[in-house]
Amino acid sequence: MKDFNKVILFFIINITIFANITGYGNKITLEEAKKEALVNLANQISVKVDSEFYKEVNVDEKNNYSEKKSNKIKLTTIKEFLGVEFIINKLKSGYEVYAVLDKEDIPLYLNEIDKLNEKISYKLNIKEENLLKEKEKYKEVISLLEKIEDYRYILNGLGYSKNIKMIVSVTKIENNLEEIEKKLNEKKYLYIDIRKSFKNILYNDYLIKDLNRKLEYFANNNNIMITTNKTKGNIIVKINIDNNITEKTKPFYYNNKKISNGIYKNSLTVTIEIYDKRIGSIIGEKNINTTSKSVISKDSVIKNNIKKISAEINKEIKKALQTNKIVI
Repeated sequence: MKDFNKVILFFIINITIFANITGYGNKITLEEAKKEALVNLANQISVKVDSEFYKEVNVDEKNNYSEKKSNKIKLTTIKEFLGVEFIINKLKSGYEVYAVLDKEDIPLYLNEIDKLNEKISYKLNIKEENLLKEKEKYKEVISLLEKIEDYRYILNGLGYSKNIKMIVSVTKIENNLEEIEKKLNEKKYLYIDIRKSFKNILYNDYLIKDLNRKLEYFANNNNIMITTNKTKGNIIVKINIDNNITEKTKPFYYNNKKISNGIYKNSLTVTIEIYDKRIGSIIGEKNINTTSKSVISKDSVIKNNIKKISAEINKEIKKALQTNKIVI
């Protein structure tokens, strides 16, 4: 009976090998044998070899030139199969496996290609809110197009010769990605925009100067230019002075002798929003509250508190730009 089964298995395997595309695997475990069979199946039909002739011209010091023609080889391997049938033979020390693709699987691939094209069309019609998401969308589309390309190779291997539609070319999507990456790689120009300001505009200037001074080292080491040109700025730090209260306590006396003219206390509440125009998105925002005291003057206490606010804004700008570093 065992011999009969072997004969039948041998007969089936040979018919399969000649009628379809087959990959062979022989390993200790069934899982390993299947993997090897799939690899060999891929080697049968999914390796595309592009031979591109190119001419290399060499010019020496005497202006003599020579030409050299070479072959450039590109290999592309299929990553996924559909409809694979496994024929398994248990051996004494392992498994023998045949991974088989049948021409009857052609409709399966054509149907999957239609679904992938529909998915690509849907994604391309989505308007993303910023460039980073647009970039991810195009990367997903390229992945789907590569899957279609894999299926086209398989269909060719199965003898399907009709033209297979791709609603967009990989080259076009790659060009779109390149344009996005150019925008994302633009030099960063940081502009401080005080929207809701101090009543005394001199304090606005004081805040901007102190903030620029604190940011200078970080900017120089991170390819950032601090600009006073709002149009040129692509990293916009929007600052709103929501609350600015200065109070003074009564003079302090001891034994009828004035010890102090009083203590000035300033409270500031500031809202900041950091907007990256390159990606069209807010990359940082925070409400900041600080308090300062001084016995010197109202001007002194406000400036001391502005320095505190400036330090906090500086931290948030650094955090936003470091957290949202764009990886191309």
